[in-house]
Amino acid sequence: MERLDVRIDGSIRLDRDVQFYGVITGSLTVPRGRTFELHGTVLHDLIVETGAIVVVYGSVAGLLKNKGGNVRVFGVVGSVMDFDETRPTDLSCQAAATRTA
Repeated sequence: MERLDVRIDGSIRLDRDVQFYGVITGSLTVPRGRTFELHGTVLHDLIVETGAIVVVYGSVAGLLKNKGGNVRVFGVVGSVMDFDETRPTDLSCQAAATRTA
């Protein structure tokens, strides 16, 4: 897994497994088969596709859209929307997030 501590201006789609400590000014998409640990900040949405693995220790200012990934939140997320009710986002007891219908 690659460790990144950078500022990314705009939206991106991951092409590798990443531990991220910087800032993404747009949205981030984590595709199937990728693993992402967020220790930094996403200023818009975090989109998790089916089969992706995501752990949020940092913050997502926008919406966390879980389309069927394995997602665990320990940090701060504006709101969470689960698209696959069989794979809901796991909000730890210290997470700050609101579920959206």
